[in-house]
Amino acid sequence: MKRGDNIIKRPDQSFAQGSNTLFAKPENVKRGGIALGQIFVKGRVAKKMKWDWTIHWADGKMAIWLKDNYHIKYEPNLYSLFDWFEPGRWNK
Repeated sequence: MKRGDNIIKRPDQSFAQGSNTLFAKPENVKRGGIALGQIFVKGRVAKKMKWDWTIHWADGKMAIWLKDNYHIKYEPNLYSLFDWFEPGRWNK
């Protein structure tokens, strides 16, 4: 996941999302190493996913659960764009 050109600190968050690229590889499936926009699953798997939205690293927690329960295919050359429409995130 390409996370933009600039780090934006929003007043409603206790932390700022970085601008580094998150790569799809097994060692990045951990807290702070993966984002929701990198997780693509079939509907039958999505129905089993239980998100804990009370924590800001819910996507990492879910990625670990998926890795522990399913065969994961990593696509290191496939990118999504993080917060594309967030003002100031990208130098368009």
